[in-house]
Amino acid sequence: MPISTQQYQTMRQSLAVRLAANDPRAPNPSYATLLNLFNQLATDAAGAPALAADRMAAMTGRFRQALSGTNAAIVNPNDAQVSDFMGALSIDYAGAAAPSSVQYLIFLRTLAELLSPGQAKLANPTTPRELFGYFANSFNIFSGNFASLFPTALQVIQSDRGLQYAGPLTPAAGNTSTATFTLVGGLPVGAPPVAIMVRLTGTGTTADLFYDGGTTPVLSGVAVVAGTPINLPGAGSGLFVSPNAGTQVAGDSWRAACASLADQTANGRNVSAAPGSTRPIISPGLNGKVGILFDGVDDELVSASYPRATPSSVIVIGRWVNPVLAQQIMVSARATSNGLIYTNTGSRVDTFNGAFGPSILPFTSTAFQRIYATFTASAADVLRVGALSAGPGPSTGNGVPDGLSIGHDFGVSQFGNVEVLCVIVLPGTTSLVALDAALNSAAGYGVGAIAV
Repeated sequence: MPISTQQYQTMRQSLAVRLAANDPRAPNPSYATLLNLFNQLATDAAGAPALAADRMAAMTGRFRQALSGTNAAIVNPNDAQVSDFMGALSIDYAGAAAPSSVQYLIFLRTLAELLSPGQAKLANPTTPRELFGYFANSFNIFSGNFASLFPTALQVIQSDRGLQYAGPLTPAAGNTSTATFTLVGGLPVGAPPVAIMVRLTGTGTTADLFYDGGTTPVLSGVAVVAGTPINLPGAGSGLFVSPNAGTQVAGDSWRAACASLADQTANGRNVSAAPGSTRPIISPGLNGKVGILFDGVDDELVSASYPRATPSSVIVIGRWVNPVLAQQIMVSARATSNGLIYTNTGSRVDTFNGAFGPSILPFTSTAFQRIYATFTASAADVLRVGALSAGPGPSTGNGVPDGLSIGHDFGVSQFGNVEVLCVIVLPGTTSLVALDAALNSAAGYGVGAIAV
């Protein structure tokens, strides 16, 4: 049974008291400070190797003591309660501001002393790396990187990680201006990308800039002068929009495009688009994580060729903009129609891998879905789109998908008007339990955001 709100608050207060440093530079941490500190710790700890089993167990005992409150609501919490506490804390600290470097170092030192097992053979954790190893491997806390859930993944592409902007902004259909805009500069390392939109206002000599697709401007009435860059504020700090010479017509708009996305596994199977109109635009997405919007005409993101074993499976977090249309491609292989997920004749979702596999129909939802398809060359193939399911069987055939193409089926040169947040390519088949929980967490896309 999960811990109650009272238990969580009591454990949080107990931890804050024990983390109070005997140092004027880091007095008793407030709740907000505690979130800042643990958010930074989770970031730094990602991927750290586990410590020896006896050391991990001893440190867990000390951490339980640190969370034990004098309040009867929680005395000497067990391992399950500690895990529940860290899960709740991870939801609260997602997106918290970074602590000051001085505070953070003092916090690490205090935490190291707090978790000291006090046994000669299990000496105090003396390095931040040991703390990272403990926290990265003691609790099942989602970091926001889906590659962490699938250590054997062949490829993991996320719209909010490893995004490289295209230089030219993409004009909206119907623009009559001859002026263009170029994006220059870069975000700080690790900063999440933003969806940049420029809309000319007034007589066309000023512009509003947006990060939310055109609702609330982050800059209003900025002068648009050829050759004079516009500094982006807030989440876009470090980027500049540079106007180029040409006519400027009020109401015309341009949006930032995606040049490439880096593979989040160690395999380096990045996806990219050819220069020009084939680059999809960057949308506001969900929960502060941008999406990648393909126009269904010529947009694509494609990896280099690599073979997938049979069986294999593909997970997509995305949506069809207009699923009643036929031949709307979500993903396929690099150079063939194998490994294909799409709307074949419209108002349905189909798979193909040398032969047609399971189908879901009718399907008309434009909401974001967790889409899962297996390609086993047998009647065991399944297709799941949100809560809808088809299969096992029939077999999608024994084609061998080669690489990954998002938004484009090279085999028949069809494209898809789709919005994609994440694509995961796996050997074999997999359980979706941990993924579904992560998708709808605060570190994912928000509670209830993705149909699963």
